[in-house]
Parts: sequence; C-alpha cells; structure tokens
Amino acid sequence: MKRPLVYLAIPIGLVLALIILIGALTGMLPILFLLFISEAGFLLCLIGAFTGWRRLRLDRNNGRLSLAVIVCALMAVGFMLSGFSMWPAELSQP
Repeated sequence: MKRPLVYLAIPIGLVLALIILIGALTGMLPILFLLFISEAGFLLCLIGAFTGWRRLRLDRNNGRLSLAVIVCALMAVGFMLSGFSMWPAELSQP
C-alpha cells in the first residue's frame, strides 16, 4: 500500500520552515525568496493534509495518520501566517 503524501510533506515542511527561520534571523536571504518558500511550504502542507485526510476517511483507526494530518495542517497555517507577517506593510495599504 502506498504511503500518503502527508508523511513526506512533514519533513520537507520542516526543512522549509528552518530555511525561513534562518533567513529571517540572519537577514541574508531576500524577502521575495522567503515569501516563495513560505508559499511553497503552505501549498505542500495543505496538499499533504488534504490527501492524508482523504486517506484517514478510509482508515478511521490510524492514530499515526491522524497525528500527521494535524501536524501538516498546523504547519500549513504556520506557513500562511509567516508569509503574511513577512509581507511589507507599505504594499498592503491602498
């Protein structure tokens, strides 16, 4: 049986979150790159959570998959919030 994408999205999402954290703390990475990484992490974790949720509907008694879906969904929210927080305030005003 094939493993859901959620098991692959979590470690990749953690690496992307580490890149964002290091880039934000050091200031060595451009903000556009950090925004791109944040968006890619959001989409990856969102798709992972969705596919894991669909698999979870078939396998109701899978605790590890349930935890992985929750972690992936929380990481997607974290990537979304980090992207919003990096966006310059001058560009968001009309």
